[in-house]
Amino acid sequence: MSAAPPDRIQGHYATFRGILSLYLTNQCNLTCDHCGTGSGPKMKTALAINSELEAQIRRAIQSGGIKAIHLSGGEPFLRRRDLVTLSTLAQEEKVPLAVNTNGYWAFSVARGEAVLNTLPGLSHILLSTDIYHARELPIERVVDAAQAALLCERQVEIGTVTPFGRADAFTERLDALLRARGLLDRVNRVMSVLDKADRPVPLDESLLSPWVTGPDPRPCALVNRPTILENRSVLACCNTTIASQVAQGPLILGHVDQTPLDQILSHDKIDPLIQALRVAGPAFLASFLGQKGEDLLNAPYRQGDICGVCVAVMGDPERVSRARAQLADHPHSRAIAMAFELTTGRPQLP
Repeated sequence: MSAAPPDRIQGHYATFRGILSLYLTNQCNLTCDHCGTGSGPKMKTALAINSELEAQIRRAIQSGGIKAIHLSGGEPFLRRRDLVTLSTLAQEEKVPLAVNTNGYWAFSVARGEAVLNTLPGLSHILLSTDIYHARELPIERVVDAAQAALLCERQVEIGTVTPFGRADAFTERLDALLRARGLLDRVNRVMSVLDKADRPVPLDESLLSPWVTGPDPRPCALVNRPTILENRSVLACCNTTIASQVAQGPLILGHVDQTPLDQILSHDKIDPLIQALRVAGPAFLASFLGQKGEDLLNAPYRQGDICGVCVAVMGDPERVSRARAQLADHPHSRAIAMAFELTTGRPQLP
């Protein structure tokens, strides 16, 4: 049985820095064609969960900011010892702990229960399956993992990826299997659009989503969820695929071996560029860049893409410098700070 809090971790997605993500490892037991993180069996990078980092995470929770923890990869269940450590931490600190997984560990429902019973603080199982996963892992294994998790009183989400983010023959088969076991109404089903991510073998179907002129103008919600990467630096958002492209920019908030995590995540001094991303979006920052900004605003993007223009701005030191200077003198800068204050519930104005 799980002693973790019952609230859904998804309820904290809208809270600025309410969820701390940990990119636990880039190793995975599968080599799915659609993987956007380059994960696989030969990848060995991992975040070292030592006593010092564990203590830093506890302090960040106790400071009142972090409300939940999310683990991703790769396949986090390959780091079973780290899962036990983090499960214990979450249980003791009384925060939800969610993990993304392909469910390989449920060789049967009973085996899945046995695994989860060693992780009492793990409250949310976020399963991934689709036609790409199923080429290497039977869909029935995922259903067994979902059933085991429900028997252990964990909350379960099953995410699938399709070219258009809509139901297809695979998702219908999955739902039929879940329905046959009486599970469909007990899990949260999520369908996402297949991204055109960098991968060794391009997928033709990843090119099907429409292109539009100009980036999505929305504010960025991904910046709500900072992530500790394998190298122990802290990325301001949960899109770990952009980390290498913005390594020298303001989206890297710090390094836990140099600055305590609670200080890195402190609300006392939030970079104005991060504030602008949160309340106005990266397209707003691109509008400050003159001709270079016009080029970005008139470039082709996948429909709904908000990260492409963010990387183009935040990963370029010259653009960062210009955006920072322009924002400092912009008549909207005070309005952005006020909006950020209202959004986060934390004072930001002098």
